[in-house]
Amino acid sequence: MVRALIALGARSDVRQVSEELLDNGRHYGPPCRSGRLRDMRTWAIAVTAVAATLVAIPVTTALAMGYYPRPDCFDRAAFDEVVTALPPPPTLNAFDSVDAPNRIGSCDIGSSYGVKGGYIFYAIDSPGLDDSGWGYFPEGPDGDLGNGEWEGPQFEQIEGSWYHWTASW
Repeated sequence: MVRALIALGARSDVRQVSEELLDNGRHYGPPCRSGRLRDMRTWAIAVTAVAATLVAIPVTTALAMGYYPRPDCFDRAAFDEVVTALPPPPTLNAFDSVDAPNRIGSCDIGSSYGVKGGYIFYAIDSPGLDDSGWGYFPEGPDGDLGNGEWEGPQFEQIEGSWYHWTASW
């Protein structure tokens, strides 16, 4: 472009210069066959923009929401009250649905299960491809609680027998 301006700099007719630069809408740059290179560039830009958007949305959501599930909603007294109304937890490998409320304290619960040695409560606002929630394990969580839907659970103790957990699927 700079070379074209220098070459055309001696000309005083602005209209003629602009027509030669634009060449009636034709692209100045590396030669291309039937606009293929330009089409490839357009697709590359479009694909990059879509990919960046698909990555940015969950990342910004996770950053905006912070810790999953919301740490401020856990109310031990409310969770203890629910657990005391449930039957004793299974002692063998299990993943049995239990009847628990959809809201415990100010936490929204998606589903609840009796598992080996305790209970897990799924948070509704779990991020992306990971699940998260709370667990009650009087003897501590068993590291072998995965069942195909609930793989590789990671536990972090909140207090007493209560844990925050995350798992992939």
